[in-house]
Amino acid sequence: MSQPPTPISDLYRFYDVVEELYLPNSSLWNIDLLNKLFDAATSMKIQALFIDISKEDVMIWSPFKDGKFSVKSTYKLLTLNNSDIQVNGISINPKAWKNLWNCSAAQRIKLFSWKCIRGLNIIKIKRAQCNSSLDTQCDICGYTVENIEHIIFHCKHAKEVWKGVNINIDTISESFNSISEWVLSWFDPDNNAPEDSKLFLLMISIWVLWKDKCDVVFQGVKLNSISSVHKISYHLASHLRTYKISNASTRIISSFNSSWKPPPNGIFKLDVDGFFDYNTNQYVIGVVIRDHTGTFLGIKWNYGDGALNPEEAECMAVLEALFCALERNFSSIQIEADAKLVIESIKSSNLLTQWENRNLINEIQYLISKFLF
Repeated sequence: MSQPPTPISDLYRFYDVVEELYLPNSSLWNIDLLNKLFDAATSMKIQALFIDISKEDVMIWSPFKDGKFSVKSTYKLLTLNNSDIQVNGISINPKAWKNLWNCSAAQRIKLFSWKCIRGLNIIKIKRAQCNSSLDTQCDICGYTVENIEHIIFHCKHAKEVWKGVNINIDTISESFNSISEWVLSWFDPDNNAPEDSKLFLLMISIWVLWKDKCDVVFQGVKLNSISSVHKISYHLASHLRTYKISNASTRIISSFNSSWKPPPNGIFKLDVDGFFDYNTNQYVIGVVIRDHTGTFLGIKWNYGDGALNPEEAECMAVLEALFCALERNFSSIQIEADAKLVIESIKSSNLLTQWENRNLINEIQYLISKFLF
């Protein structure tokens, strides 16, 4: 059973003792005061961060480089742990955590990989341990008990998705006993880590499979493995795309010129694109307007902060194109974009993009209704 929280008054008294430890203009420590600190912590039953400390640990403590003793330096000492961590009987090298958090994948994708290693995913079999009356069947296929290995390795939907991204998941599931062990192997310094493109593919794929499971549970979505593969490809392209905001407009124009096809006579074509930076959440959107002869009728681009994901940037680019068409009183237009899931969501009643972009999709569908073609 966990210890009850330490009363705030005890923490203040403990800190008063800590303040006495620092001796100005001296790197020496008063042993009597150190003992007093240890006795105070013991008598107040302070369980700092649930880490057991002994009197010897306190006695060997050294201050920060500036010679000052502070709550921050106390925290650093208590959280200092260079030893291997045990997860489900597997010893994890601390360098594996550094490799995970230092990789350039999106933060939410890294967090999911960390949860997989630590076994922190909320799955039915875990919930059933607290309530035996709960159903444990897989929400996607309904055939077997739902655990993280089934969702990622064995579910019919997962197998189809892995096949779509050219990963032999059967061979992998035979080589690893658990998802935790497999994901850990990507970052373990003792193993040959996959190159960035392969690492991103694996991290994004398991994240998308988990998101698919959540979409089924919370939104009642009917899964399509082809759409899931498109999502993986979309996020992978966003991770591997290298660009700078300052020259994004040039990139937008060059991408529009790569394989452009003219629209039918009397129809104006609006090519749109959006770029998103995972590190800064900045986005750039661009619109190029041409007629059936290929003549440039206008170009518009804009950038800003605060986008949530690449799909939102693509949606905003489509919206910008529609506003431009309305301003010019176009009645028949054609919009061209490379965001397949966004376009398919606009054309159908099924939301294939992330749920955060639902309002943008609805607004786009409303504006499209104002055009004859």
